[in-house]
Amino acid sequence: MEALSQAPGIFIGLMGWAATTLIVMDTVSLSFWQRRFLIIFSWMLWMIPAFDAVVYQGMLTSNAAITYGATMTGALIFVVSLTAFLQHTKR
Repeated sequence: MEALSQAPGIFIGLMGWAATTLIVMDTVSLSFWQRRFLIIFSWMLWMIPAFDAVVYQGMLTSNAAITYGATMTGALIFVVSLTAFLQHTKR
């Protein structure tokens, strides 16, 4: 995990994804599920180049980057699905 703390590309990817998520959440013309889909899609759009930069710099092997990326993507899908479920049951 210490290799990830030395990787500014991943932090730039996280900041870009957070900014994109804020914009998507404020868009009223999108439905509830379209917003959730765009959040997950933008995650992949930002994080694939971020992990690619880390592998290119030699900070992580490609297998480790795939493992970290898959784990983080799985956690994101779980959190987004959980919040969608909780918001849906409140209605």
